[in-house]
Formats: sequence, structure tokens, C-alpha cells
Amino acid sequence: MASSFSILSDIRSHGSRPMQSIKPGLDGAPAFTTLVISNTPVTFGSGNIGRAAVNIVANRLLAMGATPRYLSVGASVDSDTSTSLISTVDAAMSDAAVQAEMEYASAQARLIRDLPGGSGLILTATGVGEMPPDLSLEPGNILPGDVVICTGPVGTFGTAVTAARSNLMAVIESADGNALGDGIHELLRVVPRVRDLIFPERGLNAALDELRARQPGLIVCKDAVPVNPAVQAACEMLDLNAADMPCAGSMLAVVRGEDAERALAALHRSAFCSEAAVIARVE
Repeated sequence: MASSFSILSDIRSHGSRPMQSIKPGLDGAPAFTTLVISNTPVTFGSGNIGRAAVNIVANRLLAMGATPRYLSVGASVDSDTSTSLISTVDAAMSDAAVQAEMEYASAQARLIRDLPGGSGLILTATGVGEMPPDLSLEPGNILPGDVVICTGPVGTFGTAVTAARSNLMAVIESADGNALGDGIHELLRVVPRVRDLIFPERGLNAALDELRARQPGLIVCKDAVPVNPAVQAACEMLDLNAADMPCAGSMLAVVRGEDAERALAALHRSAFCSEAAVIARVE
């Protein structure tokens, strides 16, 4: 793992400079994604904007079938943001990058007076992944008889952020998600005919609605959807539906019905996918 990015160190060095430059070496075709997080509390319960950014980028790449490899980060920081708060983001990003097995390719930070948005910090994260050969993941692969597996509790990220904005003291574990590389790689190894992988970043219901538009015979078992009890309690207090809330640490995998048992066994071997369950079937 390359040395980690430090927003605070970069600002003290006058910012707006590449912290390091790595020419990515990839054997397979590259995959790219870019995320901007703004108007989000820097911390939200147990969650942290830095860790969430890395995990979302990693899971976007995994949903393409790519192995996350490199990470480029830019940070705009309000001049009034405390150094202790910035340090927590630095540490969280470093921890998340290690867990996602991603290296920093470049990084820079800049200090801005009166940064818009009110959060005190805007992060831009770009991820580079490596595509394996001969892997086709797309909604067009899905057929009647296929099942949809959810890898873990949904709505955790969005609920934690909303609770923080509402000043609700909710103790929600994994509020900023987890990179799901271990579980997804094991799934693809054990079940070579995975139809599609879907990262429900905008919420489970939004992802299922898009899937249903292509497959009207999609039947969802709402009772099977895994939800963190603390998330469910917070949603009841805030009159929310966990399935509508953004996700940072869960994935949908569509596999053939006959592969469901093997797929679940593969996912359950990963700590972050231990609650994986079949939540829908295509009729």
C-alpha cells in the first residue's frame, strides 16, 4: 500500500499539489468512477465522510466486476474547519483504502474561505479498477428464474446521515459502509455465471425499480431484506423507509436460481456479507 493521503499535511504544504504520482499498472482493461461528496456531515454517528467516499468508490468498481486498484482524492476544506476534524477524515480514508486494497495514485487539498454547503469539507474521489477478461455483467443477462441476493443490511449510510442532520443520537454500526471486495470476488470465483451486480447507491427501492422496468416479473420479498435494527429504529422515529435510503456497504447480485445456494455460501464466508439473503425472484 502506498503512503496515505493527509489533507492536513497537504494544506500545510500550501495545498493544490500532487502528494504522489503513481502510473497505474494494470494487466486488464481499466474501469473508472468519480464521486463528489458535499453537503454531507463530516461525521455522522460512527460514520465518517472520508471512509464513506472510499467505500462507495470501491463498491462502484466492484459492481462493474472490476478489482479496485487505485484511488485519487481531492479535498476542498473550509478555512474554519478544525484540524482535529480533518485528522479524523485522514485516518478514516487511510483505513478504508487499506481495507479496500486500493493505493493512492494522486491527492491534493486546498483551503477555501467560506466553502459553500456548510459541511466544511468537499471530497472528490476517483477510483481506477482492473477488469477481468471475459466477464459480462449487465441487466440484459437477467432471465426468468433468476434470483436477487442482497449482500447485507440496506440503508445504513443514508439513515445515519439523515439522523445526524436531524440531531438524532443513533448508534449505527458501519454507518459509512464497507468495501465488499472479499465477498464479491469469492462470489465470482464460485459462481461463474453471475448475471449482474448492482450497487444500490441511491437506495434499494430505486435499484429494484430500475430492475423491474426491465423485468416486470420481479417479485420482491420485503421481509427478507436485511436491515440493521438500529437503522430500523431510527427510520421509525424519522418516518423513513430503510429501503429508500442511500447505501454505501451493500450490493445486489443476480444469479440463476439453481446457483442461489452456492452464491449465498460464498458470500457468507465474508464478514461484510454474512447477512446475505435472497430478496427477490424473476418470474
